Amino acid sequence: MASRSTRVSGTGITSALTDTSSFELNVDQRILYLNQQGHSTGKISKLLNELHNIQLSKSSVGRHLRELMQDQDNNVQTNYQSYTKPKEQQKWYNVVLELQRYFSQYQRTWGSKPSSRTAFYDMQDKHLITNRDGKQFTRVTVQARLGWVDSEGNLIYPKLPIDCFSDEKDHSVTAGFYGNDSPIEPTPPGPIPDPNVYIDYYIDRLKKAPSYYSGEGPPGRAGQIGGYWYGQEEYVEVWEEKVDLVTNFEELLRPKQVKTRGNGGFPSLMFLNKCCMELKQLIGTGDFEPENIHIKYCGDWDPSGAQIDKYIQKRVRQHGIEGIDFERVMITPEQIDQFHLPLMNIEKDPNKKMANPNLAEFKRLYGSKATHLNAMMTLQHREHTKKILFDAIDQHHDPDVYQDMIDEYDGAEPDEPESLSEEELAEARQQMIDRITGAFQKGWDRLYYK
Repeated sequence: MASRSTRVSGTGITSALTDTSSFELNVDQRILYLNQQGHSTGKISKLLNELHNIQLSKSSVGRHLRELMQDQDNNVQTNYQSYTKPKEQQKWYNVVLELQRYFSQYQRTWGSKPSSRTAFYDMQDKHLITNRDGKQFTRVTVQARLGWVDSEGNLIYPKLPIDCFSDEKDHSVTAGFYGNDSPIEPTPPGPIPDPNVYIDYYIDRLKKAPSYYSGEGPPGRAGQIGGYWYGQEEYVEVWEEKVDLVTNFEELLRPKQVKTRGNGGFPSLMFLNKCCMELKQLIGTGDFEPENIHIKYCGDWDPSGAQIDKYIQKRVRQHGIEGIDFERVMITPEQIDQFHLPLMNIEKDPNKKMANPNLAEFKRLYGSKATHLNAMMTLQHREHTKKILFDAIDQHHDPDVYQDMIDEYDGAEPDEPESLSEEELAEARQQMIDRITGAFQKGWDRLYYK
């Protein structure tokens, strides 16, 4: 049996139905009560509106009932019969089935987990869903990860790992601890060491010390190459918009040994201050001039995303850093066409009072083509993304400097350590024995003990 979740106590349901003070608190109780009276989802939707002025569609009522169904103590009734396709013919069942195979393939290819949005784009690439299925994709993958069941206790979808997406890491903070350590009994004291045993041990070690002397210096270590940017005149970082994609970028760019920063949309001043302090340190130490510092930016191409890199450049200048090279390398309008990336709808959401303030200017300058950065982080576009980033980075890397360093240090063997000849070793050991003997002439104890 899969996991159970929401429980609504039957006690007090009737009184709750007459209490209209809290929609959120009592809506599940009302739906459950009407369900147990034998009403269908459509009838429950109608009664909620008529009796309590609660407007929920038939499908919304169904979602509430499925949530309640996850705890068998709620005793949700099936009050209507409807034809259900075999699971193998159901769209979302097959999407989740494909996701089960997809996660291991993505991990092998990228070396990290996909974000939820990246997985959404990958399923579009496989033509299993469309760009209009975003909300349902989120809803279904939550249910598959929680192990939701139907009225007969069978899994609705194949089970997915609870931590299958990279963007759902635990960012919560826990402090303190529950102090229930067991008490510790006192241990009895040990016996007084035997003085003869004690001193015999150290006398034996001293007598054997000359034989342990090898007369050889410690060996040196073989040379090894330095970092990819050792001796280079340029400094490169990659900044990208999505915090949940940092791991993907880190794995992909590991061979290039550059710092990757996830600014999380329009970055906070604290984030930018930290970045600028580090860049100022590079400039202040004289390692690099501003024009030798290059930031390669990757972000969404949409009304807000197109403004983020401009915002970053403005704030960097306001932090007193002028002249660094800041370049958007992904995503660009040209890449949307070149790689046939799935488009996102940028028109005003009818449920929101105001449109994105950047929408009109974006459409005037660039039209309506827009997409998320995640669209380039799919299985289909991994090699394209790799080439774009590697080319952008390597234009600032001098391969001759790097090769000269490899030729000088890679596998360079150290000189052999010096060692005494057999005659010299024997003489040195005899000298040690003589020193030990001379150290214990009569009266030696007066130097140490009174």
